[in-house]
Amino acid sequence: MSTTLRKVKLERLTLPKSEMGKMSPIDRKRYIMFTFILQDLNLLQKCLVYSKNDTPTIKIVDRANTTAAVFFMKILISKIYEMWQFLKNNKILSDKNEFSSELNESINKIKLFFSDKKGEKIFRFIRNKIGF
Repeated sequence: MSTTLRKVKLERLTLPKSEMGKMSPIDRKRYIMFTFILQDLNLLQKCLVYSKNDTPTIKIVDRANTTAAVFFMKILISKIYEMWQFLKNNKILSDKNEFSSELNESINKIKLFFSDKKGEKIFRFIRNKIGF
């Protein structure tokens, strides 16, 4: 079985206080909410990777790692669905002119993923019935 490693490129963005002051209250709230969601996604991804132990261990440790991985996966899926709902409900993805071509490419991938209604239903089910 081959595994493909995918890398996540993180970039630090700084928004000066003066720029925050120029935002409308609703945009400021959206910005803060969005950064909290991204922070949660980043943490959950790290926890999921950390729960994978490549060294051979005893059965009980393997089971504990599997349990932790399942827990982090269901919470991560739930957060991804919440982020999608946040982006969709706040119409953040609607004005593509403000985004770079790289970001537009990522947005298109997200929209393509959630355009499959079966996938969205699974994420919604996990979020609503299992995750939270």
